Formats: sequence, C-alpha cells, structure tokens
Amino acid sequence: MRSTVMLGSKNFDVNGLPVQGRKRLRSGFGLEKVMSLTALSLLIAACGSSSSGGGGSTTDTTAPGLADGDTAKAGVQSLTIDTESGSAYRLSAHFNESIKIDSSKTDLSNYIEIYRKKAGESDFTKLTGSVSDVSVENLTVSGKSVGRLHINLNENGDGAGQDYSLAGSTYKVKFIKTGLVTDSAGNDLAKDTETSEAEVPVSDTTAPALSYTSFEKKVGSTNAKLTATFDEDIENGKSSLADLKNEVKVVKKGTSVNLVDSVEIKDGKLVVTLK
Repeated sequence: MRSTVMLGSKNFDVNGLPVQGRKRLRSGFGLEKVMSLTALSLLIAACGSSSSGGGGSTTDTTAPGLADGDTAKAGVQSLTIDTESGSAYRLSAHFNESIKIDSSKTDLSNYIEIYRKKAGESDFTKLTGSVSDVSVENLTVSGKSVGRLHINLNENGDGAGQDYSLAGSTYKVKFIKTGLVTDSAGNDLAKDTETSEAEVPVSDTTAPALSYTSFEKKVGSTNAKLTATFDEDIENGKSSLADLKNEVKVVKKGTSVNLVDSVEIKDGKLVVTLK
C-alpha cells in the first residue's frame, strides 16, 4: 500500500520519494490521501501541542485577599462602615474575588475580632462579643467579581454598653482563624488578615460661610459671572438648579432688579451668570 502527500505542486510518498500524479490508497475505500503543505503544518503543530501536554484550566490555589471597596484594587480602603440613622451597626470587609462562608461556624468570636479607637485615643481596644452575625454579598466592581463580608454588630454592645456610633471612632477587623471565609475554589482566607481602618464620620452641624466673591467678564461675552467661594465645598441643597436660582439674588447698588440669569455649583463653589 502506498500513500502520498502533496506538497505544493509535487507529490511525495510516505518515504519522501517523489511520485507522478496523485496516488490512492490501495484499499477498498478508494480514499485519496492528499494534503496541502498548510494542512500538514497544522497537523504537526497540533501534534506538538498534544505532546507537550496541551491546554486546560488552571486550578485556583490563591487565597482571597482584601481589596478597595470602590476600585476592587488591593489595599486602600478595605473596610467601610454602613450607618443607619447615624449609628454604626454594620462593618463591611471587601475582598478581591467572590467569597463564601461556612455557616456551621456559629461562634464568630473565634474567627473575627473587632477593634475600636475612640476619638482622641491613641490605641485600639478589642470589643469582645461585638459580632452578631455575618452575611456575604458577591457583586461586580470595575468589571471584576468581588465579595463583601457584612459584619453586623450587636446593637446593645457587649454587655458593657458599647456605643458603636460615637463620632470620630475608628474601627478595624482582624480574621484570627481560618475556616470561616473562603473563595469559590475553597481557598482559605489567611490567618490574621487585617482590614484597613474606617472612621465613623463626624456630623457637620456648621453652616458654610462666604469667604469671598470674584467677578469675571470675558472679552466678547455678553454675560458676566460672579463666583462665590465658601469656607468649605458646597452642594445644591435644593431639588434642582432652577430652585436654587430662586434662592440667589444679585443686584446693583441702589437698585432692586435681580440680575441672576442662571446658577451652577462648580468645584464646590457657587457660580452665578448675570444678565
């Protein structure tokens, strides 16, 4: 039996010797074994891939890590405080991939420690018995699958009357034991993993004060602009700019005509376009 391979315009037998025309396998099937050089190259490449082990999925052996809650990048702000009516009753630890928890681990104090530093204090204090329960939220942030572990705190504290909502208090969380938090592949969160610090915001009860105003009229422009700068950045406290405009009045000295054409908040400042 003699089979041939066609390379370009010439035919060669299986021993590499040139033959004339196209040959068929000497069998009852009458199958013509002719391939182009390209097909042969592809076959050789495929065989090479196979002999080198081929492809396949890679097993995930990397432990989950903490990540920024807004960007999903490592580090930065991996702990945030969720407030309800000004009270900090839930902390959220952010991870760089989807996570799951072992619900059979009921004694959470064996796995999670909560630390707090009150305003004016230099050292953190561990809050014993402060964890009520935990829950997982897996979502997508910046195109990446991430996980959040919500840690609900005992509302009545640990028996010593903890007030979690103290303004200016700073919290951090430490995972002191493996087995509670894993990724979807079952890799454990490393022992003694510690979050970033998060501070309970201080309530701002002071109204902004006007620092100075500046006047600008560009050459060729029919409208001048008046910019009011305050001692802190401001926001629109009305439902719309139209409503805000109704609260602003600019007049020339000795007149009562309101010259306000439009208003906007730009870079924390009030910008008024005059008629």
